[in-house]
Amino acid sequence: MSAGTKLLLGLVIIAAAYAVSKSFEEPVPPLEGWHHDVNVAAEQSQATGRPMLALFSASWCGACSSLKRHALSKLDVQTELSEVVPVEVDVTDDDDNAGLAEQMRVYGLPTMIIFAEDGRELGRLTGSVSKKYVTAWVEQCLAKGERSG
Repeated sequence: MSAGTKLLLGLVIIAAAYAVSKSFEEPVPPLEGWHHDVNVAAEQSQATGRPMLALFSASWCGACSSLKRHALSKLDVQTELSEVVPVEVDVTDDDDNAGLAEQMRVYGLPTMIIFAEDGRELGRLTGSVSKKYVTAWVEQCLAKGERSG
């Protein structure tokens, strides 16, 4: 085996070990101020006239944890989310939430959907993205809701 191949193999092993170690990170604490009952959140959305942001996630989902840890828990994102009623729909061990995800055509996790207070879908985002992307997406959805509302 050549020195270059050994170096490459060593780097692959180090990268794999790092990835495995990251999977054992501390669990992400619950998002502050988020509802966990979509019906309660929908009622609040209608009562306040603010759109509802539904985050479909699962405890076993690494991308969900990453989105929560690196974007949704950050102060600038939380400030942007003050314009919506946020609800986390955890599909881990909840058949009702899994059924809701299926009904809402959620095919990957994490998925965020913003609904106008009248129930119209204003936007959908699937996957773990940066906090900058989340804030821009929320702003775009809110602007769309204002134009069509």
